[in-house]
Amino acid sequence: MKDRAAARAPASIAATGFGLPSFAIGAERNWISRKDAAQITLNILRFFANSNQSADTNATGYKGFYYHFIGLETGTRTRHCELSSIDTGILMMGIIFARNYYDQANATETEIRNLAAFLLGRLEWDFFLMNTTDKFNKTLSMGFTPEQGVRDFGWAGYSEGLFLYILAAGTGMENVEESHEAWLKTYKWQTPYEELSHVAFPPLFGHQFSHSFIDFRGLGDKYMKS
Repeated sequence: MKDRAAARAPASIAATGFGLPSFAIGAERNWISRKDAAQITLNILRFFANSNQSADTNATGYKGFYYHFIGLETGTRTRHCELSSIDTGILMMGIIFARNYYDQANATETEIRNLAAFLLGRLEWDFFLMNTTDKFNKTLSMGFTPEQGVRDFGWAGYSEGLFLYILAAGTGMENVEESHEAWLKTYKWQTPYEELSHVAFPPLFGHQFSHSFIDFRGLGDKYMKS
């Protein structure tokens, strides 16, 4: 899926993650057949499964993760962008949706589930685990570039990354609890309005992205419970 409508826009792996459920929605509302929706979904998963995973500057991904922007014609990294933990995460949430939705026994939907398991299974979370002396220690880095290595800025505070540690825990990240605890320590409790206290994150997308895939009703992490 393109990052935006502009003719010059590349594909975005996050947009693709959000886009995958749209084909299922289309099938449910009879805008497209389930067969066609499944075939498009399978084509997308085949691309990611077969694309170049290496430290090369012109690869599609590395360590099971993918570059933020991918050329529509080349299928590889574009705009010198980063290997993105959060955008790959959104892609994987869309892939989990596809795995769960396409549950029929035919060849197309069976391959979707098999490829989803493969893609989720090769995520190497420890590659992004930060070992620093600042507040980001033990958190997950936001990204990597072949030119500069793993970025020295990690996930901190309540944000659109709520789902990230849930995904990491479900796909085999070692010491995920320790890393999650480090992330929770960066939360900021504020009272910007009289009697309205909450964990602060002003941008609206921080309260939408994770909730597109996870129903958080009745759930709370250690910080929020206390």
